[in-house]
Amino acid sequence: HRLDELTPDVFVAGEFKKLRLRLGDGGRHFSRTVSGYRNDREMSIGMMLDRVNNHESTVDSLRTSAARTVASFAKRVVFGESGILGGGEKQGLGDPLDLRGVSSRVSYNIALAGHKLRQAGRLRVEIHKKLSIPAACVVFVMVGAPLGIRVRRGGAATGAALSIGFFLIYWVFLISGEKLADRAVIAPWVAMWSPNILLALVGLALMLGLVRRN
Repeated sequence: HRLDELTPDVFVAGEFKKLRLRLGDGGRHFSRTVSGYRNDREMSIGMMLDRVNNHESTVDSLRTSAARTVASFAKRVVFGESGILGGGEKQGLGDPLDLRGVSSRVSYNIALAGHKLRQAGRLRVEIHKKLSIPAACVVFVMVGAPLGIRVRRGGAATGAALSIGFFLIYWVFLISGEKLADRAVIAPWVAMWSPNILLALVGLALMLGLVRRN
């Protein structure tokens, strides 16, 4: 069973009557099997992009299905045509089963589409994270080099304190941005690249200050 934290009533379940496990040579010897499953942090960017495309295709299909369900129900009510739930019988808006059935199906499709969109968003966050964290090495050099020149008279303690401070700022921005992006509050690229952009601006300001002093 897989549950969505934000929508607990939407889940994907696998069901079977019998599961046969093959244990090597006829069950006499155990053999090692390698699982092909990878979580989002183990997948490559290409694999995650493929999965994002699959989720977005599913979302389009669910929205199309919901629209067709509503259109079919409306057509049956207005023109008296047979619909998806009535089995050819003419039923109107007063029938609670029809209303409940259509509403339940459309609500389920919309909820599942939202779940798939959140999954695609989380994958996009991981894609940008795989690119932004390596780029952070360059950003920290931009900050660290001019900062080291400025505070070299303060000793190792001052340099260590400033290093920890900038690291904490970067870490807080990264973790907070990831949480907000997972909840679809901000765009994934904004969440993952804003720490780099902020520190890059600080580094540029420090370098320009050194150039003007010299």
